[in-house]
Amino acid sequence: MEASVYTVIIPALITGLVTFFAAKVSSKASLEQTNIDNAQKLYHKYETMNQELTVKLAHIEAENQRLDQQYQQHLAVYQSKLAEISSERDFLKLENQRLMQQLQKQEKGTSSG
Repeated sequence: MEASVYTVIIPALITGLVTFFAAKVSSKASLEQTNIDNAQKLYHKYETMNQELTVKLAHIEAENQRLDQQYQQHLAVYQSKLAEISSERDFLKLENQRLMQQLQKQEKGTSSG
């Protein structure tokens, strides 16, 4: 009877060990495949995000360039207006001085005569 117990237990033990190691190897291979799949998904997600950010950056740079050109145009207009107003102010200062002198001459003429 002991022999029949061994003939049942030993093959069952061997089968159990083989099944355990096979499952372990299969689990490791499955885990490696899962890691590869996840890495590929992350890479594709990164690649997509990178492309989206590149497009957004191009739009921002184009908008920045457009705003810079607009700023330069406005600046040129304002500088031109400033030069014109400064010239007009200088003219008016001289005109004011001339009129003040003329007024002083009239006052001197009126007070002496």
